[in-house]
Amino acid sequence: LDFTGVSTVDESGALMVGRLAEELHREGRVLYIGGIGREPLRMLVRMGVLGSIGRRRVTLTLAAAVMRAQAEAQAMARAADAAAALA
Repeated sequence: LDFTGVSTVDESGALMVGRLAEELHREGRVLYIGGIGREPLRMLVRMGVLGSIGRRRVTLTLAAAVMRAQAEAQAMARAADAAAALA
């Protein structure tokens, strides 16, 4: 989710981001937020949303979020390959 240029997030916006993260989690997917500024980050922390997303999945730049998502996907693929090799 690209937060570049988002200067503020209110409580309802933070809760919507939290609901999106929960919905994606139920579907076996993960939410990454990139380009987040100080004020939106504070609101996500205040509303308890950051904990449900995971601190490593919220980054200052969109590029960093994409890199972390790719790294996590590669790690999961390696783990699945290793599990399949043991089966």
